[in-house]
Amino acid sequence: MKKIAIIKAGSTDEILRKQYGDFEHWIIKKTGLPHPAFSILNVIEIDRWMSADAFDSIIVTGSHANVTERLEWIPKLERFVQEAHGHLIPILGICFGHQLLAKAFGGIAANNPQGPEFGSVQIKLKNDGQRNSLFHDVPNSFLAYMSHRQSVVRLPQKAVQLAVSPKDQNAAFYLEPNVWGVQFHPEFDSTIMAWYLKYHFHVQDSELNHYLPQDLSSPNIIRKFTEINAID
Repeated sequence: MKKIAIIKAGSTDEILRKQYGDFEHWIIKKTGLPHPAFSILNVIEIDRWMSADAFDSIIVTGSHANVTERLEWIPKLERFVQEAHGHLIPILGICFGHQLLAKAFGGIAANNPQGPEFGSVQIKLKNDGQRNSLFHDVPNSFLAYMSHRQSVVRLPQKAVQLAVSPKDQNAAFYLEPNVWGVQFHPEFDSTIMAWYLKYHFHVQDSELNHYLPQDLSSPNIIRKFTEINAID
């Protein structure tokens, strides 16, 4: 039986990881599926990439690395998602994964010209976003967590803009028929977001409430992805 591949493009901070798990754990929790449904592929540890068609679907995590860095595994990961696209295997990229997918298919990722974006931000769906299956039954405007300094500054030629945020015109995109990228972090909760605010963006404790609303009912995009691409 095929599995959902989580491409682990890095790890969170060690202290946070020991208490709350890592990127892949947060993603799996959001799906509501059991751990055996997943294969975790750590880009740092892979000597030989499996064929992409070994999986039902693929999720590419965030990372503390940047797509613009000259890291040995980034071109290999680009080839892997290109192969998956050719096999019509559904792919979801989150933050770094979103930028990696854009780059792999001809777009450009770079430092966000409007500066870093972090905390809870307003995501607004474009017309194409409102019609897209990933955002079906999602409000046209919703709050989501952001934590990024780089962005997709140019989409791949055939990609469709799905959503925008205050500092990012490409907060989500779709490349037919099977590739989605979201710049925001649907896998985060308030505890994880607070950690990044304090230790990556140097927000003081007294200012955290400004970035963390008491009630953030962000849509579960990760579960939606696994549901619409489920294979019996």
